[in-house]
Amino acid sequence: MNVPGEEEAPVIDVRHLTKRFGDKTVVDDFEIRVPKGTIYGFLGPNGSGKTTTIRMLCGLLTPDEGEGTCLGYDVRREAQQIKEHVELGLAILEQTPNLHPDVVEGIAQHHERMNGTGYPNNLMGDKIGVFGRMCAIADTYAAVTKARPYAEAMSPHEALQMLSTWSGTQFHADMVEQFIQSIGVFPVGSMVELSTGEVGVVVTHNKLKRLRPKVLVIAESDKSPCRHPSMRDLLYDVSDNPTYIRRGLPSNAYGLDPSEFYLS
Repeated sequence: MNVPGEEEAPVIDVRHLTKRFGDKTVVDDFEIRVPKGTIYGFLGPNGSGKTTTIRMLCGLLTPDEGEGTCLGYDVRREAQQIKEHVELGLAILEQTPNLHPDVVEGIAQHHERMNGTGYPNNLMGDKIGVFGRMCAIADTYAAVTKARPYAEAMSPHEALQMLSTWSGTQFHADMVEQFIQSIGVFPVGSMVELSTGEVGVVVTHNKLKRLRPKVLVIAESDKSPCRHPSMRDLLYDVSDNPTYIRRGLPSNAYGLDPSEFYLS
């Protein structure tokens, strides 16, 4: 309960946050104080340190210098506690009999990154096993396509673009390419907006033309749910103005739940 006249504590209050990767300083002496109820965002070109700063504020990266709190958590001291979930999970799995070593490797290394910026052991390159590399890609894709306390959900298409951007640095380049090829540009079960304004769910891929899959149309052009969802194969639309996918959509866009119409 706040005392009348007493200033309410800010939700974010950090000073002199600095993060280096090797000889490169990615974030240098960052300070911010965000009062409760304030909407705040980061603007800047790629490589300006936005993602690194957000990861430090969320406890996913430990700052090399600086101090402060975010939502009451100490961004330096408690960041390490967040990372302990890997070891805690492995300790629980030790009680599971006959667990295949490949599964254990994937779980132990799914937060490691090819450039050594991951955790818990800062492994780099060939020190990360095949299953660790695979799980890192799949885990990141699954995470960013769901809404999190500190970020909106990405559309599957945006998530694949992000993985492609980080290919060769954080993730194994050939495996990223294989992952994208395996699930397609617009993965089965993902929501898309058509050129007509309608919203659909990707049902199956067309092997000849990945950008023209079969979709289940679940919303009209005004984004109201269809009373009678219909199937549409974009490959065989030979009209004068064939329908195409305008963009991918995040889960639950426009308040639509694809699972009510289709289970991937």
